[in-house]
Amino acid sequence: MEKVEKPKAKIWYGYGENPVLLVRKDWSSSDSDAYLAVKGGKATNSHAHMDAGSFVYDAYGQRWAHDLGMQPYAKLEKTFKEIGGSKG
Repeated sequence: MEKVEKPKAKIWYGYGENPVLLVRKDWSSSDSDAYLAVKGGKATNSHAHMDAGSFVYDAYGQRWAHDLGMQPYAKLEKTFKEIGGSKG
């Protein structure tokens, strides 16, 4: 890993069916560093779930925000029906 050169750009974007974006304040990996990583895509992509994306934001050695992850459909549908949502 010591031989890997740090990127010169602070923004990196990966094109593809599930595009990704990485933005870094710098590449020092120190406690003063901050970064945002975002994954996009479509709900129809394999294992994408219905939101199709996720994100994480870390700064100053702390995780400030992140995607909460997948929610099981069965529990969501049950709750939706209990509050008067679709009966179908």
